[in-house]
Amino acid sequence: MSVLLITPWERAVLQLLADGATTSDIATRFDMSEDAIELRLFNLFARMGVRNRQEASLDAFRRGLLPTSSPTEDIWPEDRHEQVMAGSLRDNCS
Repeated sequence: MSVLLITPWERAVLQLLADGATTSDIATRFDMSEDAIELRLFNLFARMGVRNRQEASLDAFRRGLLPTSSPTEDIWPEDRHEQVMAGSLRDNCS
């Protein structure tokens, strides 16, 4: 299995998927459109070489990208969302 580098946002989304979150749940959590979430999931799944949410969750656990048991809030506290998103937008614009 090859090494996969993921962002903190991707790790949080993988944890949400493993917790059973829907696209709508994730979009609400990160104040993004469902289409934007679907596009990001499509790109992440392609990088991981998986076809769906279940495969992504299983693969993330196998790769050690997610803890075997941990609340999502420990991985992505609410107050980190805007700070990281602002940084990622800034990084993409430079």
